[in-house]
Amino acid sequence: MTKRSRSNWGREKSRLKPEFKPWQVRFILNRDRGICHVCGQPGAEQADHVIPPGEGGANHTDNGAAIHAEPCHRNKTQEESRRGYARHRAMLRLPPDPHPFDQES
Repeated sequence: MTKRSRSNWGREKSRLKPEFKPWQVRFILNRDRGICHVCGQPGAEQADHVIPPGEGGANHTDNGAAIHAEPCHRNKTQEESRRGYARHRAMLRLPPDPHPFDQES
């Protein structure tokens, strides 16, 4: 009996997280001289999006800055998550648009 592979037909493709490529991380860390853009202290070891992709930021080195992994990146990510959740909740609370046939003439 042969093994049949499952088809992905009809399934959504998973969304890839926009991340910087290794050469972009090295470029950003060198450009910023390892200074964290959140706390201003030296020793940053990661690259971060200044404007998050979820808020319209590009995955480009111009939108990147050096950042410490702990606690700066963690705190910034938590704050971005709170803003995204608040935006999502606000969208759910919007009243539905009136149907065009329900409008009085």
